[in-house]
Amino acid sequence: MQHKNRRYVAWLALGTALMALVMAVLLGLQLTQRRAIQASSGLQADMVSTLVFQFEREFLRFRQTLDASINGRTPPDDDALRLRYDLFISRHILLRDNPSTGELLQLPAYQDTLPKVNALITRTDQALAQNPLAMASLRALLADYNTLGPDMQALSMATNAMIAKTVERQKQALLSQNNQILMLTSAQLALLLIAAGALMLWQKRQNHERLALEQLSENLRQANHANDLARRQIEERNQQLNAIFELSPDGFVSFDAHQRVAYISPAFSALTGQGQQQLAGLSEHDFSAWLAQRCAPGSAFVGVSALRAQPVGSGAEKRALIELAAPKKRVLQVGLRSNTGGLVSQILYLRDVTRETEVDHMKSEFLATAAHELRTPMASIFGFSELLLHEQFDPATQHELLTTIHAQSRLMADILNELLDLARIEARRDKDFRYTQVHLQALLQDLIKGYQLPPGRHPPELALPPNPLYLMADAGKLRQALLNVVSNAYKYSPEGGPVRVSVSLEEAPGQPATVCITVTDHGIGLTPEQLKRVCERFYRADTSGKILGTGLGMSIVKEIAELHHGTLALQSRPGQGTCVQLCLPAYTTLQRGSPAASASHPAPHPPPADTRPADLS
Repeated sequence: MQHKNRRYVAWLALGTALMALVMAVLLGLQLTQRRAIQASSGLQADMVSTLVFQFEREFLRFRQTLDASINGRTPPDDDALRLRYDLFISRHILLRDNPSTGELLQLPAYQDTLPKVNALITRTDQALAQNPLAMASLRALLADYNTLGPDMQALSMATNAMIAKTVERQKQALLSQNNQILMLTSAQLALLLIAAGALMLWQKRQNHERLALEQLSENLRQANHANDLARRQIEERNQQLNAIFELSPDGFVSFDAHQRVAYISPAFSALTGQGQQQLAGLSEHDFSAWLAQRCAPGSAFVGVSALRAQPVGSGAEKRALIELAAPKKRVLQVGLRSNTGGLVSQILYLRDVTRETEVDHMKSEFLATAAHELRTPMASIFGFSELLLHEQFDPATQHELLTTIHAQSRLMADILNELLDLARIEARRDKDFRYTQVHLQALLQDLIKGYQLPPGRHPPELALPPNPLYLMADAGKLRQALLNVVSNAYKYSPEGGPVRVSVSLEEAPGQPATVCITVTDHGIGLTPEQLKRVCERFYRADTSGKILGTGLGMSIVKEIAELHHGTLALQSRPGQGTCVQLCLPAYTTLQRGSPAASASHPAPHPPPADTRPADLS
């Protein structure tokens, strides 16, 4: 049955296509005929227009030749004049006797002009029959031709207007007839297509039940496929969630609809030391009691129920901070999200904020330290300036007080400059650096020469290699870093002892050469814990307050070293001193040790010495 239906539809489609093809051929022939008739009408109009144009042209040419024969400087050429006249007569005969010019007879301009032309031709024949030609007769003819010129032009214009109207009238008639034929043919084609569509619709209804059964079978197959796909998606989603919980640094605890522990994430186990097996099934009360026992004194967990009861704003999240004492001291942010329905009633999550808390504490300490460091010189400046305002002193005393005010002002400026330097370096990175070729030995010698030594201390011992070493660096920033290190060496060795500054070139096979500047003192030294934190911002190794500083000096040194693609290393022992080593890439475009290099590239003169104090921080 299905095979017969397909054959029937195929034959029906073939018959419809053949009939449509025949109709299309008929339409094409009609369009071709239409174009041919239009072309024929156009040719006829062009012929009439051409005849009138040629007649007027020969009239004008004969008049021009006649005028040249009368008024020309050369003797008249009778044969040429007669030849031009014969051409004019031939065009007149063509216009008069051509069947295509029958409609011209209806024109008033033609009816008025043609008798005048015939009369003029008669007079012309008489004048040109004389031999030789009489000039008086020719002048009379020229006057007649000039008089007839406007009439000839009017005839030409009237002819063009008539032709345009005739062509338009024929065109409209032709278009009307063709449009009627096209409409009839299109109607036949439309009826044919409607009949074919009706037959196909009937055939489609015959196949409807079969297609419905096939579609039902396909829907069942797709439903089974969608079910399998949904199951796989659920499995993949569960795997993704498990991977997220396993890789997330935050700990999660989910509670079931009865508010008992249902799931413990690996991160929660790592933070608290307890896993799924120990805590699964606990009520929120028992879980809260267990978590409170692991907190440090004074920072106990308030409990899940108390956390849930906290008022919130627009969100549904409650938070609290706790401090764990075991298995490791941590500061955790505890948050709770509730769910009004479903298998999960609430989720408790813990986030390790120990680092953030320490940073906040360090900032608070820094603000207190900075305020203290600024208050001490400010108090001196305020007190001594007030004395100078209200008391009269001898010149020596005034000079002593002003010297103290100036020294304390310089101390305040140094503290503020150090803060601004760190902020500028952090914000701009190396965008403000001006890298040039720096002669390291010359820079160190100039720095030591301009450094203001503490009272009773000796200058640093310099151990410099004989061959010049060059760096591609910002001379001012490099000087600032080295000055901080040298200043710390004196500051943290208050009992005295030598300070040594040495320079070495480190070269390894396959590695770029580096220049290392080492500053060694024999001061109070650092503990291992202090050594780990010496480059942290706001950290001060000395907590007694006897050694001034803001805890930013070594942070600035480290930032400058890293922005020069270098490294900073420290070694220290309590009571024995500290060794600070700053290593930077060597500038190797010059051949080290060559006299030509030293002569052609003299060491640049560093900027003036910066004697601001720095500290081990």
